[in-house]
Amino acid sequence: MIAIRILLFTFLFSTGISFAQKTKENYVSEGILLYSKKDYLNALKSFQIALNMDSTYAEAYFYRGRVKFKNDDIIGEIQDFNMALLYNPNLPIQFFENAKIKAENKDFIGAYDDCTKALELKPNSKNMLLFKAQLLLEKKDYIGCINSLNSLILMDPNNDQAYLVKARAEVKLEEFSDAFYDFDKAIELNPTNSDAFLYRALFRDQKNKYPEAIEDYTKYIAMKPANAQAYHLRAISRLKNADKQGACEDFRKATELNYVDSFQYLKDNCQ
Repeated sequence: MIAIRILLFTFLFSTGISFAQKTKENYVSEGILLYSKKDYLNALKSFQIALNMDSTYAEAYFYRGRVKFKNDDIIGEIQDFNMALLYNPNLPIQFFENAKIKAENKDFIGAYDDCTKALELKPNSKNMLLFKAQLLLEKKDYIGCINSLNSLILMDPNNDQAYLVKARAEVKLEEFSDAFYDFDKAIELNPTNSDAFLYRALFRDQKNKYPEAIEDYTKYIAMKPANAQAYHLRAISRLKNADKQGACEDFRKATELNYVDSFQYLKDNCQ
């Protein structure tokens, strides 16, 4: 019996059998995680292992190209992107990333076209649907934006960002009751969504609800204490709410953080 156990042990560990062997997909997922943590060196290693396993793996080329871009290897990035498109001309992530780059450069029409192509290939991608809605907001197609977000919310009813972007579009259409509801819903779903507090503060300010706006600015500042503009905006709300002392404190803080607009306000109101 002992001899059989020894033989079995020897067989298992000498034949190289592994019950938890990583796949190329595992290495790409690992690389994406490392990339998100800005550990570019180890991310590069993970993508390279995936490509050693399958030299035609388009997604691995694509993400390795992103790492090369972060390492200022522009030629390497272009080569990898070309390889990704060679092996999969319809790679959704390629179109999606192109869309984000174009959006950063204010080419919202080009970004929308690439995002639409990505969604044709991957129609149930929540991130792509949200990004498409944000592009529609930038293009001032507020009804299209809201319709897209309604579809996303049906798929993902707990998506706080969807409610936030929808509320911003509703403000533009002066659908104020709906906007109030969706701002509140975004914060209910994610009380740490700082942008939701900021945009709701701006909206409340617009509707002359200064105490409520000040409260939202305060919550935003608690999460983003280095944002100079937030102090400036809260100061203006405090001025409108007849709190000159509080306003001057905020203008001073904004100037300490080098917010240019606050210097004149401080001079005019706090001497």
